[in-house]
Amino acid sequence: MALTQANLALCRARLPAAETPPAVKVAEPAPVKVAEPVAPLLPVAVALPVAPLPVPAALSPAVDLTVRRPRWYRDGAGAVLLGSSLAAAIMGAVLVGVAESKIGDQQTSYEHFLDAHSSNTQASLAVGATALTVSGVLLIASAARYYWKARRAH
Repeated sequence: MALTQANLALCRARLPAAETPPAVKVAEPAPVKVAEPVAPLLPVAVALPVAPLPVPAALSPAVDLTVRRPRWYRDGAGAVLLGSSLAAAIMGAVLVGVAESKIGDQQTSYEHFLDAHSSNTQASLAVGATALTVSGVLLIASAARYYWKARRAH
């Protein structure tokens, strides 16, 4: 604490005596002139000239008025047919492949023989073959649909 008091005394001794700033003389504001009251303005209706809209004499030949038909490859029904065809082909190939592998393994053991001749394997083979047939029909239908849409677009 004594050290702080000593530092404060040293700082006060080194600082010159603060001079008081000279008094600032404030000028008085100029008198404000008050204008006489003005009568309120009434809204005045202004008539703007209205020009009629121009009527085109004839359409220019640069304007193309043909209706754009959608492209054949953007046909939703054709895409659904094609997608269904692919799904049926994948399903049929998997079912036939599984059934054929069971039938191929029938000679390795008696259990494999029974599994190959079970009704599940035979049904898998029949459903797979049917799915492959349906996928072929759907593929032909999607190709016909796309062909028809392409012919109609022209």
